[in-house]
Order: sequence, then C-alpha cells, then structure tokens
Amino acid sequence: MSLVTTAFLMQANRPDTTSEPVYYKQILTYSVNVVIAGPLLVWAAPILPGW
Repeated sequence: MSLVTTAFLMQANRPDTTSEPVYYKQILTYSVNVVIAGPLLVWAAPILPGW
C-alpha cells in the first residue's frame, strides 16, 4: 500500500476528538518514519545476516 493511500485512509478515519493540527503532525511523523526506516530495513535485510 502506498504512503499516500495510507495517509488518505488515516485522514478518513480520524477520530473526532483529535484536532486537525495535531492529527496532521501525527501523519507527518508517521510518514517521515516510514521514509527513513523503510530503506534502512530493506538495506539491512540482506547485509546484516551475513555478519
């Protein structure tokens, strides 16, 4: 699932008790984590088991 699709699904299911600025910050934090952690995990999967 693409990151954009995930963000749209998260936005559509936003709880009514969460304000928009807080929720957008949560989505941005999640997106940055995926963009940084994803490539690192893909790189580490074939490299680190051979250590």
